[in-house]
Amino acid sequence: MRVLLIEPDAARQRVWRIAAAEIGASLEVVASGRAGVAALLGGEWDTLITAIFMADVDGFEVIDTAKTMCPDTRIVASDRGSLLPMGGQDMLDTALLLGADSAIPVPVSAAVAVATLKNLSSVLPLDPRR
Repeated sequence: MRVLLIEPDAARQRVWRIAAAEIGASLEVVASGRAGVAALLGGEWDTLITAIFMADVDGFEVIDTAKTMCPDTRIVASDRGSLLPMGGQDMLDTALLLGADSAIPVPVSAAVAVATLKNLSSVLPLDPRR
């Protein structure tokens, strides 16, 4: 399983590294949305895990690009589950509406990260908030 992680937070990166190692997945980590879109378009990925809040390109744009350019890649959005300023929509719900297969609020424990990757590797949809 090839996994691309787009996450600016070093602590969150560590959690996903631990989870990927535990299930034997290949994980590439990038720390910005712009670098993530470049990596997404430059490789073949089974799973994309993306933060939503990023300084340059936000996770919503990353999800939109993935759905358009890499439609077979499974997508996990992981960030704070706070409300968007203009309509009160929860960000993680918005990520699901945009096509993410799963939305996980942070902080993510290693156990949840492992379970997420295992479920996605079996092609089972996962949304731990439902």
